[in-house]
Formats: sequence, C-alpha cells, structure tokens
Amino acid sequence: MLIANTSYIPFITEGVTEQKALRRGLMQPWAGWESNQPYPRLKEFVVGPQYGTPYAEIVRPWLSPLGAPCNAPPWGKLAAINLQSRKISWERPVGTTRDMNILNTHTNAPLPTGIFTMGGNIITAGGLIFMGATADDYLRAFDETSGKGLWRGRLPAGGQATPITYLGADGRQYVVIAAGGHGGLGTRTGDSVVAWALARSPCRRGMTVRRTPVTARHAGAKGPRGRERVTRADVGDRHGQAPGRKGTTRAGVGPVTAGSTSGSGAVSLTFCAAQERYGGVIRYPQR
Repeated sequence: MLIANTSYIPFITEGVTEQKALRRGLMQPWAGWESNQPYPRLKEFVVGPQYGTPYAEIVRPWLSPLGAPCNAPPWGKLAAINLQSRKISWERPVGTTRDMNILNTHTNAPLPTGIFTMGGNIITAGGLIFMGATADDYLRAFDETSGKGLWRGRLPAGGQATPITYLGADGRQYVVIAAGGHGGLGTRTGDSVVAWALARSPCRRGMTVRRTPVTARHAGAKGPRGRERVTRADVGDRHGQAPGRKGTTRAGVGPVTAGSTSGSGAVSLTFCAAQERYGGVIRYPQR
C-alpha cells in the first residue's frame, strides 16, 4: 500500500530571459560555485534562476484576486494506492483553510476544503499514518485501512516536514516533527520541534500472570461458571493471533472482563510486559 499526499492547484510558469530577469531585479548575477561566491539571495521564492543558461523561470500558483485557487476544492487529499491492483483503495480531503485564508491572512476560518501539502508521512507498525504536511498548522493521525482521521495536534508553525517516531527510554512511543513553515507555501514560519507521547500505560507492573493454563478467577475476574479452566490462551492484536506460552510471565494486569458466548466463555484483559502493552482475549470451553 502506498500512501500519498496530493495537491490540486494549477501553477503558471513564465519563462523569461536572464537579462530581463536581471533588469526586473528578480535575480542577481552569479559566476557559479567555482567562483567561491555565495549563492545569491532571491527577491521572491517563486523565481527560479537557470544559472548557466540564458533563461530564468517564474512559477506561481494560479490564484484569484482574493488569494484562493481558481479551481474548485478539494485542494488537497490523502490517498492510499494498492500497488498490486494499481487502484486507489481510498482517498479523503485533508486539511482546512485555517492559517491559509483569503488575502494571504492566517485567520481562523477552517473550511473543510482540503488544502495544499508539502511534506512526507510515516506509517507505524500499528497502522497509523502521521502527517504534518498540510498548509494548516496541524499534525494529524489517520487509520491506514480507511483513511479516517483519528487525532490532530496543533503546531506553532507550518509542519512542512516528515515526522519521526521512536520508543523512548521510559517505554513510551513518541512522535516528533519540526515546525518551521515553508516560504513557498506561505505557511507560518517558526523554529519549533514538537513532540507527543502516548499516555503512560495504566497497567500495574510487577505481577505474575500464568498464561497457560490459568483460570478466570486467577486472572482477576469471575467466569460464567466461576472457575472455568483455560485450555487455550491466545493474545492477539489487529495483525493476527500470537499463541500463549506455558509457564509464567512477569507482567502487569489491567482491566479484566468476563463473558460467555455460545458454548464457550471468554476473559478479556490488558497486560504489560517488556515495555509493551497488549490486549487480547482468553477463550475457554464451558463444561
């Protein structure tokens, strides 16, 4: 699966001669890297000098007098492409007009039009997409399977960068992004590095839990028949089932619930081990 940011905004490219660009003050003469001269500072971000050729290019977005694109929204989307079928699995407008409003103002008018993007995404092993590329100042999290927006955090400046994630020494997972803005996109500039962390696990550490075999009462909950004995213990997540192991595991046990289904019972629990938090269901047959 390929996750892609797409922007839908037309641009106008104007090709001019180097001499015309020099006369208009759009660029400065430069003899190249061999001259040991520093690269000239451009008058505008949109100017693209073609040093070594007699031309220059000016690239601007096609905007109305109000500063809005001349095409209908959405102006930015997040899309998932199945690389085997070569088809789009899902796509959603992403971003709002907050911080990127008419007349080049940074006002709070968050219309859900989708907005231009500049930056990359990351995908975690748990299936979360983190994206900070939109022209409104947010870092967002999406569900990889559906594209549904799950969370967003406000940034002090434009997040036109690719976030990173890592496991800290405290066992928590962190997401970090540089919020510096982007001159060409016109987002708010800054010099911040912003980090978020998953909440600390509510599990109590240091307890010993036997996984196979174990009884519902031993796990901290009463099963439908009081002391139903577990004959099969599976702890799974969204990526599949991981079989339980015999013996004991040092772990902390979180909330435990019990219930019954047709011909069987189940104990649902959360536990912690080796700096990770697991959730699963222990199933057992009724006598």
